[in-house]
Amino acid sequence: MNLKEANALNRIWFGATSDGSFEAAQSPDARSGKSLGKNQLWWTFTKGTAIGTQITNAASLGVALALQDVSYAPDSSTSSSDPIANGSSDVRNKWRELDYAGLADAVNTGVALQPTVFSDLITDKADLGKLRDLGRKVIVYSGLVDDAIPPAGNINYHERVAAAMGGHAEVQKFMRMYLLPGSAHSSQGRAYTVGGKNDTVPLPKLPGNTNQTPTREQDQFFTALVDWVEKGTAPGEVMLTSRDNSVSYPVCVYPLRTTWNGNGDAKQASSYSCR
Repeated sequence: MNLKEANALNRIWFGATSDGSFEAAQSPDARSGKSLGKNQLWWTFTKGTAIGTQITNAASLGVALALQDVSYAPDSSTSSSDPIANGSSDVRNKWRELDYAGLADAVNTGVALQPTVFSDLITDKADLGKLRDLGRKVIVYSGLVDDAIPPAGNINYHERVAAAMGGHAEVQKFMRMYLLPGSAHSSQGRAYTVGGKNDTVPLPKLPGNTNQTPTREQDQFFTALVDWVEKGTAPGEVMLTSRDNSVSYPVCVYPLRTTWNGNGDAKQASSYSCR
C-alpha cells in the first residue's frame, strides 16, 4: 500500500469532513463519539468493521432528498437499492460531482430542512423529559462493528441525553445502553458479526425468522425490558454467549464497557468485567 492509498483509508476511517482532512492522532474520546474532530461532519465505522459494500455501493438518497434534486440520487449501476423513479428528470448520479464542501452543504441543508420539509422527524432530541415523566423505559444496544449505523453516533446521542437530563445516573433510571463487542448490523435476529463469524461471536438472543414467539430465555434484551417495566428490576450486566457455546462475556450498562481482565481465557466470561 502506498501513501496515497493509506491516506484515502485514513479519511474513510475518520469520517466525512468539510474539507477532506483527517486527524491522524484522534483522541480516544473523539473516536468513541464523545466529541467531533476538526471539520468532522459525523463519525464513520470502527476500524475492523466490514465496510466493503459501503465503499462500492452508493447510498446517496439522503443527499438527493436534502438537496431536493433527484439527479443526485444513484441509479442501479451504482447502488443495490431500488432506484428512485421520478418523471422530472432521468439524470442520476450527480452525487459524483460533489466535493467535500458540497457534501457538507448537503448534510447541513438536510438538518436545516427537518422542521419543514421533513416534518421534524429528527430522532436524536436529547430532552427525554416527557418519556421519563410518563414512566417509560428504554434499552438500547449497539454493535461495536455495526456496518450500517456507526456506533459512535449512538454513543454521542447517549452522552447528549446525559448532559441534558442530569448525568448518567439520572438517565439510567429510565434508559440504559449496551455496547456489544463483535456484533454488527442485524435483521430479524440474524445478526452479522465481524468477519461473518455468526456462530463464534457472542450475540444477544433474538427472535428470528422461524422463532417469532420466543420464550423468555430466547429474547434477552426484550425480557430485560419487560422485567424493568413490569417488576421494577433494572437491567445490569447481560451475559452473552455465542451460538456454538464457545465464547461468553458480559455486556455492560454504559458508560461501563466489557473489559478483558488481562489474564485468563479470552473465551470465558470470568476473564471479563464491566469497567
